Parts: sequence; structure tokens; C-alpha cells
Amino acid sequence: MLIMLVENNIDELRNLQRYVSECYTDSDIVPFSDSSDAMQFIQSDRFSVDLCFTEVVMP
Repeated sequence: MLIMLVENNIDELRNLQRYVSECYTDSDIVPFSDSSDAMQFIQSDRFSVDLCFTEVVMP
């Protein structure tokens, strides 16, 4: 399983990566701190992302 993480706060990204790697031990995790880079990764068609966690800001 390929999991993509997108979070612009580097500390939060590291924490999320650590947490997700503990939950999905057999998965490959690809972290991005920039949404543009993440979109380029998705559009490259070289990989099939199974799960994506993004930053969601709620009021």
C-alpha cells in the first residue's frame, strides 16, 4: 500500500509519518510538505496512491 501525506508544517508531518507508519507497518509512506509537489507526484502516473492524508483546517 502506498500512503501519501501532505502537511506544510514539518513537525506535524514528521509526527503524522511516525503515527501512520505504526498503524500501517507494511506500507510505503511518501511525505510532502508542499501541495504542488504532491500534485505532481499524483499526476506523474508512475505510482498509484492508495491512501492520502492531507491537512484539513476546520473552524
